[in-house]
Amino acid sequence: NNELPATSDVRSKEKQEPNEIMTTVLQDETTNDATQAEDSSSFPSFPMKERYQDSSFSLSAMSETASLSDSYTYQNDFPGSERGDKNEAFILESGAASRQERDVKKIFDTLSPEEVEQAALHSYQYFLNRDETKRDLLALDQARRHYTAEKFDVDLAIKKMKATLKWREEIGIDAMRRCTDATDSDSETVRAMRDVLSVDMASGKVFVKGYDKEGRALYTVTPSKKNSDDEAAIVKSHIYALERCIACTERNTDGKEERITCIFDFSHFSRKHSYPLKIIKKVFGVLKAHYPERIHKMYFLDAPVVFRGIWTCVKPFVDPVTGSKIRFVQGKRTKDKYFGNLIDSDQATPNIRTDGTLSPGFDANAFLNNPFDQTY
Repeated sequence: NNELPATSDVRSKEKQEPNEIMTTVLQDETTNDATQAEDSSSFPSFPMKERYQDSSFSLSAMSETASLSDSYTYQNDFPGSERGDKNEAFILESGAASRQERDVKKIFDTLSPEEVEQAALHSYQYFLNRDETKRDLLALDQARRHYTAEKFDVDLAIKKMKATLKWREEIGIDAMRRCTDATDSDSETVRAMRDVLSVDMASGKVFVKGYDKEGRALYTVTPSKKNSDDEAAIVKSHIYALERCIACTERNTDGKEERITCIFDFSHFSRKHSYPLKIIKKVFGVLKAHYPERIHKMYFLDAPVVFRGIWTCVKPFVDPVTGSKIRFVQGKRTKDKYFGNLIDSDQATPNIRTDGTLSPGFDANAFLNNPFDQTY
């Protein structure tokens, strides 16, 4: 799952009809004779997106920008890794690398100094240290993510990136980062954010706990622990957890990995735990618009039949690329076999692996008091 398809595989995908992308459903042998794939017709394939989504291309051609390093390569470049080597070879073969470099530089050049700073602040480490020598490189990273997500449409990537920079200020990302162990000496905005999160996250419906074997933090959602229908509070809680998950991944991998792993645990889920459709649309809409190229995989664990009907309504609002990363994993034996290759037992709760040693318990205040770039 972690490797890019070989060149021939990618080319064969280009010949497929748009509706042939699959959402994988893995089930216990006791309920199904074999692992099977379920058609998800709302997820059209984008061969170009799949081809370059993990691309690493040098920015040496951009050396005229004062703070850029001639030796810089994008964060998704893993020297010596099989995935990186395959992808780099394919890009060189296609002759697309230099065009991508120029396009990303075009996006960067449209940013004002203030927007460059805001783009760099996607990095929590930059938020902490404000290392100006890394500012432009981090802004370019964000430009590259939007460029890739918008399927290499420069004008659309510029529009979406600028909208995201504005949104991050409006939603209060900095206040979320500062509300760890907030006290009376903190600003009213920070204290208000802390109050909202401590109440809405009290049930443990969303948090960050554990890492996969590649160092990605686990963004964990338990829908059965729903405790309100307050749209604004729910959205902020999910954004807070996303930001922390990205920050934890950045610290844990020293910035080499920028994507996160999402776990949706449907244990004890019933129809009464369903959120209004507008809230689900809002959360997935935020993910699509403002967190491009941040999801590695999204796992739905033990989703009951009732959820399948809800999912049918939700699928049209899910970004097709995100949709192609979703896996339904059913049953204890299948979870043990599947996640045994992806998550170590000391980084898993028992609902993910039966031999998982992380406690499933959760305390919102303890979570909020932890350093922002550390899991619960």
